[in-house]
Amino acid sequence: MTVLEQRLRESLHRKVAEVARCAPSVWRPAILWCLHLWDLPAWRYKGAALPLPTTVILPEQSLLETGCREPSSLLDIWLQHWYCLWPKESAGRWRKSLHAFITLLRAHADHFSTVQETEAAILARNGLHQHLHLLFRTKAHQPTIIFVYLTLLALDYERLRGGLVVRTLYHTEANQ
Repeated sequence: MTVLEQRLRESLHRKVAEVARCAPSVWRPAILWCLHLWDLPAWRYKGAALPLPTTVILPEQSLLETGCREPSSLLDIWLQHWYCLWPKESAGRWRKSLHAFITLLRAHADHFSTVQETEAAILARNGLHQHLHLLFRTKAHQPTIIFVYLTLLALDYERLRGGLVVRTLYHTEANQ
């Protein structure tokens, strides 16, 4: 499964880089910083001195290296740096929309962390997906749409990964 995980990671990184190439140049650093989100769980492992799978190679990133020593603040460190990468001249106009987007994601993460049952988790994830699709339709011509798209893309990769894991773990030869 580690090769599959690595290929999914590489594919997602290519997609994010493609989005960055198509976006206004002033937003590229903030978009490319999103590549590190996929690695935050690995940084948490590293901070807890747990062994990483051999296929996980963390990029040199001193900011996250420091943050992994205090895993509870890792996302906050990521967000603070992301805010700093917003272009000064145009971010002000979009700041409210971007902060509302982050508030939505944080509310989902807080709720999702308390969910115990599979059905409730699926409902929560579907609810987030619906909110993101609504934002995607209403935030056209705003930088927020870029990050909404990247979040939808990450959710699709997460769903694909989960489906492949389930199929690999529970697929029997009799079902072929």
